[in-house]
Amino acid sequence: MQAGVAAGCGLWPWMLACALQAQPAGYLGQRMPLAAELTVSPGVLDALVQREGLPVYWRGGLAAEYVLGPDLSANLHLHRYSAPLRYSYRTIQGNARLQGWALGPGCSLYRSSRRSTPAPLGAFTRLDVLMLRYQVIDLDRRFYQDQRRVLARLTTLMTGLTLGVQRFSGDHIAWRAGAQVGWVFKLPAAADTPDVRYLRDLATSRLRSIWSWGLMGGGGVIWF
Repeated sequence: MQAGVAAGCGLWPWMLACALQAQPAGYLGQRMPLAAELTVSPGVLDALVQREGLPVYWRGGLAAEYVLGPDLSANLHLHRYSAPLRYSYRTIQGNARLQGWALGPGCSLYRSSRRSTPAPLGAFTRLDVLMLRYQVIDLDRRFYQDQRRVLARLTTLMTGLTLGVQRFSGDHIAWRAGAQVGWVFKLPAAADTPDVRYLRDLATSRLRSIWSWGLMGGGGVIWF
């Protein structure tokens, strides 16, 4: 956990150093796009394990971006996600739901051969480090004898890479699309019991299907 947090925090000194070496540009003097993003992720990993067709997962959120230089910007992301789960633990089987949010920083490097298309316009490569906070909800209330609804609340980290492009309509409307890949880490749970370890492993497998790869589209505005 500490290593993952350190990696995320380490992005900011690197971006600051780059900003000090470059003169901020922006699009028509505006440096801050704010966009809503929607990502569709085919559950390839789940299909390989379950062999019951190809599930499709959706996640959405907001992405704020601030231009630091002609080819560099900093990002902040907030996403929501949800997916069904099926548990089979000891002699107990039932249906559950995984839901949570993701929050974290990122940085985008824009690639352009023309000085007339500075960041945040054009093709980009984006690296994100996100904290995933989630809970497992028992829909059938069979997992524990007390029939509790929330089985576990857990936290982990993931890293993601996006290859995309951003365009503008007029002076203030932004559009973006791209392909994403990512990896979710399996971190120790605070309550390290067999039950919680099972739920963590079950949730981590589903999270990896949600975040392993996907196609992203979004739109928003660019302001000040």
